[in-house]
Amino acid sequence: MRYIERVKDILFGFRGTLDRQAFCIGSLIVATAYLASPFAPPTVDGYADAPTPASELWTYGLLLPLAAVAVKRVNDIGWPSWLGFAYAAI
Repeated sequence: MRYIERVKDILFGFRGTLDRQAFCIGSLIVATAYLASPFAPPTVDGYADAPTPASELWTYGLLLPLAAVAVKRVNDIGWPSWLGFAYAAI
């Protein structure tokens, strides 16, 4: 149970700091969720078609964990928190 709480804190908490290992784990989880998306846009002749509303919601939903990981990591290295939000927005 404590691992679930730790992962929940890494992905959804905006307070505190993250060491390199936790940052890598959080980034890997977010990247895997993005790449293994069940809502991928359909493809036509090898090219991606227009994104579906579900795929857009999935992508925007991943911004919260990405921002949480980035904000805590920039706090750990002593930079201002807004840089983490800027990183997630870019």
